[in-house]
Amino acid sequence: MDSITDPILLVWESRFDLGIKSFDDQHRHLVQVLNELYAEHNRETINLRDLDSIAKELVDFTVYSLDYEADCLVQFGYHDLLLHLEQHELFKEKTNWFKDKLASNNLEQKQLLFTIRNLWKFLYLWLLDHIMVCDKKFKTLMLQNGMK
Repeated sequence: MDSITDPILLVWESRFDLGIKSFDDQHRHLVQVLNELYAEHNRETINLRDLDSIAKELVDFTVYSLDYEADCLVQFGYHDLLLHLEQHELFKEKTNWFKDKLASNNLEQKQLLFTIRNLWKFLYLWLLDHIMVCDKKFKTLMLQNGMK
């Protein structure tokens, strides 16, 4: 199985930690959503109600988590704010695309699997790049300003 193409079960690893509880808790939640997508992908028949619930949770998570992070970055004067916020917008667009795709209710099983794989891959790469690279760039700033 190609771990970049086909969903795999993820286990939270300490290398994902920023050392800032609020961010780490939100990132753990993203791993949980990835694992829910993994479980849905591996069902014999995809449950649209469960998939819709995952999509709603993902959009809600996106709004809360990314807005919270953006507020912190603005508050503490993060130097690379505009680029970071552009990445957030991309994430929001992708999660909304997924929700809209499901809302169309005209996807066959094969299309659903493709859509899940597409979203899972995006979230997985987001976890590896945005959280482990981009977010770590502001870690020191947050810690210096008292976030724990």
